[in-house]
Order: sequence, then C-alpha cells, then structure tokens
Amino acid sequence: MESIRENYAKAIVNDLLGLREADSLSINVEDCDFDFARLVVSEALKVTRAIVKIVVTENGKPLQVLDFEPEFPALEGRVPVMLRLSHKRISKIEGPTLDVILDPNDMVAVQRFGHLADPIVLDRRISVPWCVAPVFDPEDTQSWKNIEKLMALDIQTQSLCTKYRIRDLKENGMKTLVFTGSDNQSLRVEIPTDSIASSGLQCLRSGRTFLSTVDFDKLSYNVDRMSANGTISCKAKVLGKTIKSTLVFENGLLVSWTHSKELDQILDFDQNLRRIGYISMRDNEFCLYLGSAITESLGVLPESEENLPEYFNTSLYTICFEMEGIESVKMHSIDEKETVIVEKGVFIS
Repeated sequence: MESIRENYAKAIVNDLLGLREADSLSINVEDCDFDFARLVVSEALKVTRAIVKIVVTENGKPLQVLDFEPEFPALEGRVPVMLRLSHKRISKIEGPTLDVILDPNDMVAVQRFGHLADPIVLDRRISVPWCVAPVFDPEDTQSWKNIEKLMALDIQTQSLCTKYRIRDLKENGMKTLVFTGSDNQSLRVEIPTDSIASSGLQCLRSGRTFLSTVDFDKLSYNVDRMSANGTISCKAKVLGKTIKSTLVFENGLLVSWTHSKELDQILDFDQNLRRIGYISMRDNEFCLYLGSAITESLGVLPESEENLPEYFNTSLYTICFEMEGIESVKMHSIDEKETVIVEKGVFIS
C-alpha cells in the first residue's frame, strides 16, 4: 500500500499538476490525510525548489498553515498552484434509509447520500493550475487498486488522446448521440451546438496545461433537456443503495422506470430531476446524470442564471446513472452524417 501511495504522490506532482521550478504549491487537506500530503510535499520540493504550504482543514475551515522548505535556499514562488486532497470514505449506511430523508428541504440529509447538485457559479473560472485528488480510507483496497491501475497508464499520453478526441468530435459537428446496447436498448440525446467538452484536461491562457482530476479521460457534455428519447438499462447509488433500473424517456422526460422506494422518493423531490442534465463518456463507462447540468460545458458563461440557455437543466439535485451493456455509440453531425465513435464499449477515434 505504501508504494501505491508514493507513486500516487509522484503522479499528482508530475502528471496531473505538471509542477515546474519555482511553482508555489498550496495543499488543502484534512488532518486524517496529513501523512499523504507530506508525501506530495516531498515530491514537490524536488521539482519546485520553492516553499510548499499545507493548509490543514476541518469541515472546510482552515485550522493551521505549515510551510515546508527545500534543502537548498528556496526560490521565490512565481506561479501559485493549488491542490485539494479530497478524502473519500467508505459509505456505511446504517438503519432504514427512508427514515433519514423526510422532505426535499432536508438538505443536510440529502447531501449525506451524495445527491445535492453543485451550485451554479458563473464566475468560478480559475487562472492557476489546480487539481482535486481523492484519497481513500486504508481499508478501501478497491479504490487504491483503481488508482494503481490509473498510474499504470501513461497519463500524459492518455490525456493527449483525450485532447485529440475532443477536437475530432468538435470538428465533425457533433449534434446527436445514440447509445445502443443489448436487449434492444437505445437512447438518443441532442448535444447543443455550444456545449463544449468538459474533461480533466485544462489549459490556461498562458498555454500551460494541467489535469484537474484523476478522471482526466472522461468527457462530459450538456444535453438538451427536452431531447432524450429511448430506453436504457442503468444502475445508480440512490440513498445509500445500489439500484438497477430500466429508464424510459419521451421528449426529454423520464416517463417510466423500474420502481423502488429509494428511487421513487428522490425523483419526487424535483420535476427537473426527471430530465438529463449531462452525459459523460470514456472507454467502457457511459453515464447519464439526471438533474442539474454543468456550467463547465457552457461555451459562453452568461452574467446571471436568468440568462442560462433553454436547454440547460437546473435542479438542486443530481443522480449519476451508469448505462449498462453499452455496445456502440453513434454520432450524428449537424449535416446528418452518421459516424460510429464507440464499438464494443471502446472509442475507435
């Protein structure tokens, strides 16, 4: 386990943030992950030769700020770089979940089960390299194994492939995506012309690139909220339970699903939760997100929420459904040209 943690720290420094000499790195971390933050500091100092700060937090509030200096006289930090180590705990839900959430206004309880949508913040563009990297409980061996698989990839090469994939989809004028799978599954969604790809690959105005997340190869696009049509089999974690359901959409609205107490209850919170906000795609993983769309995929940010485009779905909540058994994805362009972009669950472009 220690070797995985050390290699992960190196990957954060060199592959995700791509630190350079004289970068001024600041790390926000909960006290439980302080030891891992020290591993990142050790790797960062080798590259930046400038002071690295650790900001220890509790529930988002800073408790203390610690400075770590290189062995040799420190360079003056020129470019601020930000890293947040986000602790992901194993979900341990005890007791009947339906007794926890009483109404849609019980935000604290909803947040506990991971269904609150991100706030719509229209001016949160950032001008420095930054990254949010997950850290897991020691006993969460599966999550650490997944990180190990990620590091076995050539991350820089993979991110470059993602960049070219985004460019190809844009140049081909993507307008419609059709997901098909076993048992006659088929879901058709419209991608607005001004919906740009959101991924972990970021580029500053200076031309400097970095990866803001370990999910750097996942492409996300907003969906026209009125466009979804078809039937698809999915699974999702709803109120602490993994639910399998067949979803049926007509003119953008979820009209039928495999009923369960948990899914029925959360879908009753908000009518917009029955519409797709955005979709995400990477090899062998295709997800639709009911509820709020994402501002990261807006081509031009409006000055206020009142000016959000008609296609943009707004909701207090969001649920991630992983589409099961997807065999192919076809793209229809603005001029109605059809192109297969996924075969047997894997991108071919």
